[in-house]
Amino acid sequence: MFMKFLPFQQDKTEFNHKEIRTFVTIGAECFESLYLGVRIDPINKEKITQVVRMLNPNIKIYQMEAAPNAFSLIAKQEMNYNLNDYIDLFSNLHTNKQQGKNAPHKAILLISIIELIASHRIQTNKIVFTEELENCFHQNWERYVGKSIIFKPKAGTPYWHLNSEPFWQLIPYEGGYEKIVKLQKGNPYSSKTIREHIKFAVIDQVLFQLLQDNANRTKLREALINSLDI
Repeated sequence: MFMKFLPFQQDKTEFNHKEIRTFVTIGAECFESLYLGVRIDPINKEKITQVVRMLNPNIKIYQMEAAPNAFSLIAKQEMNYNLNDYIDLFSNLHTNKQQGKNAPHKAILLISIIELIASHRIQTNKIVFTEELENCFHQNWERYVGKSIIFKPKAGTPYWHLNSEPFWQLIPYEGGYEKIVKLQKGNPYSSKTIREHIKFAVIDQVLFQLLQDNANRTKLREALINSLDI
């Protein structure tokens, strides 16, 4: 245990002994889990996550989210992924299936994002739904999918549905996760709706840093290409 003044007491020359506080020394090992609120700012979230993982690399971090079909919260665990973990995630994306084929939309959008990061057109882990991203998506659709009688090349669909993947989080202009749930009841996939209501999507900072390296980009791109079921 130790004694310490509170911040507003530092400049005092006289004080009441009752103002002195006794604190118990708490080590990083005392903290097993951290729960982040639904409305936490993504920048603050990144800062807090980095600090707590420095203090305790094994701490479990949970992002609280509003349950879509109930008046309650759900805790979504934030994982400390490495390159191999992301390769596995990219190889096993949660996709819609039609006529026995997995939808290629998520893989094509991620390939496009990797290309724009490589060309420095995307310079942070905040992925804005720009016309440039849409155009890149359509170019890669032509390259890897071509003319499909099953799937249509709509970039808004994967941009929205990637929110079901652990490395992607949609950030609306206002309303937080409740806004996402509300939009989902309508038609949130159109370019107009996304640009009107979604500020950007955040990908894991660890993933973004990995994508700064050409060898890592190649491995992740190959995982996405190999996942295509065309």
